[in-house]
Amino acid sequence: WSGVIWHLLVPVLALLGFFLLGPVPYVWSLGSRLLDVPAGVGGLWTLSWLEHAITQPGLSLWSPPVLHPLDNALALGQPLLGCLPFYLPASAISGNPTLSLNLTFLAGMVLSAYLIFLLVRRLSGNPWAGLAAGLLFVFNPLHWSPAPQGALPGCFFWAPLALIALERARPGRWWWLWGAALPVWVLTYTVPVMGVGVALLAAALLVGCLLLHERAWLRDRRLWGHLAGILAASGLVMFPLISRMGALGGAALL
Repeated sequence: WSGVIWHLLVPVLALLGFFLLGPVPYVWSLGSRLLDVPAGVGGLWTLSWLEHAITQPGLSLWSPPVLHPLDNALALGQPLLGCLPFYLPASAISGNPTLSLNLTFLAGMVLSAYLIFLLVRRLSGNPWAGLAAGLLFVFNPLHWSPAPQGALPGCFFWAPLALIALERARPGRWWWLWGAALPVWVLTYTVPVMGVGVALLAAALLVGCLLLHERAWLRDRRLWGHLAGILAASGLVMFPLISRMGALGGAALL
């Protein structure tokens, strides 16, 4: 087991540590202070409300105390549900919402860079190309400039996770399509525009692969069965969000 740990765990930890070089100085400089931009304040408020609504029975997750008398006001912006796996533990341990948001940003950035590394390495067969792609993401100056990024880089990791699962889907392993759909659903409940964008990208990649490279797969009934199931499940999963957007009269799209 020591050999397995050495060959598997140590390289992963080394890569994660390498990708930490980008966001750590930035987050360290902030500490428990908040980046003074509207999206940063809005992201912190949203995540704090989600934590409060989850831990307090009887509250509606979609109806925060804002924009009265509108119901389901959370659907007007970015629900940020995909950030909760990092935010909730950080908040439970630190008790500091601002520090928790900064740690969410840090963890999401590093995980995103690692997943981008895995995706590009698998597509290119070259680990150095994967490393370069991860570094390009984590050292992107747009993440460190005083732009209204808010919590977005902290939840981007769902996108490469979906593409990694999509790349693995092939005859006999079509169930990986469900592994691609799940992160897209979570991302849509985090930042709807980003989730829709990744869904369209995944669909375009799948259609391009089927039409240009693997036309024989079009005769696989199991593929169509999985796609039909995913479309039906997507309608059910997205209905709570779409219905609330519709109830707001399209204002959520502005």
